[in-house]
Amino acid sequence: MTATKVPEINLTDNTLDNIIKMAPFLDEKSQDRVFGMMLEAVKSLEHDKKKAG
Repeated sequence: MTATKVPEINLTDNTLDNIIKMAPFLDEKSQDRVFGMMLEAVKSLEHDKKKAG
């Protein structure tokens, strides 16, 4: 069995920073999923902004 060294990752309260730090450790399918969730979040923020305005 081969041991792999995982670097220490210090997460913060900033969600975007955490995504940027963790993305390289995700496989391609997981990266696509996170990207889709981010797009949905931005889309919902824009929708909420139009409602309020």
